[in-house]
Amino acid sequence: MLKLINAFVDICLFRIGPQDLPCSVPLLGIVVLADSLIGIVLMSIDRSINEAVPIVIISLGIIVFVLRFLLAVTNHPERFVQALMAVTGSGFLFSLVVWPVLMWAYHLREIDVDNSVPVLLYYIIAFWNIAVLAYIFRHALSVTIAVGAGIAILYVIINEVIISGLFPMAA
Repeated sequence: MLKLINAFVDICLFRIGPQDLPCSVPLLGIVVLADSLIGIVLMSIDRSINEAVPIVIISLGIIVFVLRFLLAVTNHPERFVQALMAVTGSGFLFSLVVWPVLMWAYHLREIDVDNSVPVLLYYIIAFWNIAVLAYIFRHALSVTIAVGAGIAILYVIINEVIISGLFPMAA
């Protein structure tokens, strides 16, 4: 398992691509479960568990659909397991990194103190996450990094629009 975590770190550092991950459906299930569980924990920071669970499930459905569709269009459907493992494995790591930053930001907000430093850190991590998604799309789809970046940005926007449309934040 440590070898797999190291591989996800290497993907986040742009050292290896999704093609370097094992093509194992059971392992994919474990990685998706881990990413989903931490996603529920993070969503529960400012939402109820009744919202967090469906948000994570819908977000997972969106990336599954996007990957299946794009891999079919680019004639690489056999890359699905490794691509989804790369997205969810790197997502798990980013969640671990952003968790204390979010807790810090929410704590400062609750005590009515400026939380611009943790918010800035959050945006830096989010940008890095999008860059890693672009890198994963580039390798999985065999496209240029510019196309991978465009797909990553479009995916993040689509996911956010769908989730915020279904689960608007209370004012």
